[in-house]
Amino acid sequence: MRTARDRALLRFLVSAIGGVAVTIGMLLVGVAINGAFESEPDNLPELEEVELISTLDRVDVAELLAEREREQMRVSQPPPPPQLPPRVVSGFVQLEYDVDATGRVTAVRVLAAVPGGVYEDQAIAEVRSRMYTPEFVDGEAVASTHSDVVEFQVELPREIAVTGEDGTEAGAGGGPQP
Repeated sequence: MRTARDRALLRFLVSAIGGVAVTIGMLLVGVAINGAFESEPDNLPELEEVELISTLDRVDVAELLAEREREQMRVSQPPPPPQLPPRVVSGFVQLEYDVDATGRVTAVRVLAAVPGGVYEDQAIAEVRSRMYTPEFVDGEAVASTHSDVVEFQVELPREIAVTGEDGTEAGAGGGPQP
């Protein structure tokens, strides 16, 4: 005969075993739904075989890299200097000048110049080389005073400043270098 205590223990064991069985069953169903029992997963990376090499087949990687770097140093040339656009210098000279009865320029005065002290002489020479139609008063040619602006625009090449071994700059400034 079984006692009430034995029956309670037996019911506990049966219910515990049943609970474990239900839990394992639910776990297996969840794993199966997530695809754990498929034959091969699709997203596994490809594995490559690794071949072991002997001591005789080993290569000094540092030596290979140094050799490649020496080869590149021998082959590569320094890049050419960049081509810079020319510099454009512009300005004007404002002149006042007298024209005689024959149409020749007799006197020239500089009123303004930008930049100053650079192109005044060329502007004066330009105005002096011209012939003008004299002004007429009562049918006779007379001397007169005029003013004019001589504009200029000069393209100067840009040069790359190259510093020599002695520290002097060569090739800059547009003039001959010592």
